[in-house]
Amino acid sequence: MREKTLYILAEDLYRMGNSSSSRLANVRRSDINTREIGETDFIVADNNGVSVFTKEGLDECPLTGWVWELKAGTILPAGLTIVKRGSKGHHMIVPAENMPLAKYISLLESVAMFCEKQYMKRA
Repeated sequence: MREKTLYILAEDLYRMGNSSSSRLANVRRSDINTREIGETDFIVADNNGVSVFTKEGLDECPLTGWVWELKAGTILPAGLTIVKRGSKGHHMIVPAENMPLAKYISLLESVAMFCEKQYMKRA
């Protein structure tokens, strides 16, 4: 049996969403790599996924809209991990292993329940 690792957020992370949702489970096909096996789409565990930011990264990024917070101490379910990517303060929540895309989205939905709407970020 493969060992599962749980990740606990070490710092507050932020996601840009809209007024009603963090859109954490809104996976853009252009941001991930998938492979079709049979009739099922699998997400490839290659450190691509959905973006989140530290406070510093959020302040520096040009995105605008509703800011949603994932508090430090939030436990990510087995199957998800955090990687630092790109600019300072930019992270991604990614699959820890190849898995059906629907499972990845479901895991993100379970994390999205812990997101709290904070404020409207303007240009």
